Amino acid sequence: MSNNHNIDVRDAIINKSYLLMLNKGYKGTTIDGILNEVNISKGSLYYYFKSKRDIANIILDEIIKKEFFIEWHDVHISKNPIKNIIKKINLTYDKKANLYSLTGCPLGNLILELSSVDTEFSKKTNSILKMWSSYIKKAINKSWELGIINKNFVPEEVADFLVASMEGCILVAKSYHDKKKLRNCFDSIINYLKLISDN
Repeated sequence: MSNNHNIDVRDAIINKSYLLMLNKGYKGTTIDGILNEVNISKGSLYYYFKSKRDIANIILDEIIKKEFFIEWHDVHISKNPIKNIIKKINLTYDKKANLYSLTGCPLGNLILELSSVDTEFSKKTNSILKMWSSYIKKAINKSWELGIINKNFVPEEVADFLVASMEGCILVAKSYHDKKKLRNCFDSIINYLKLISDN
């Protein structure tokens, strides 16, 4: 096998597995289902990955964590980081409302399914939540220093609240299969941000 072929097969396994887990959940995704989607033998799959759990770990690292980094790492880079957080929330809605109202958040889904039964996996999902929260905290800190945000609010607590609220909004939208629920809930978060700042 050439290196390019190896990369193509490995990427196909990861991407197809990601879509299956997004639509069927981790437990509903089977090795046979992955094999059918990628059209490879079981031996070929085990050449790249030890188990379904191994695939899920790679999905966390190479798709989900990367996506949160790309979308949120620069949220503090603004003259008004609160407005930038609001912009990011609206962009999340514009890009993902249809998907989230059907499938939910990929990270949130894995947390719900596995955090209580797999301690090591839970540590990895928690690290992504902490990373996401740290980016928002950085933006809140900057806003606090610029006098944009009321100093009675603790940046770390605000950041954790925003992360929990966004995940909760996505869960509600998924439960109702209704992106309007997501819009209304996101708008409530935005109103909160305006309330604690000079926006």
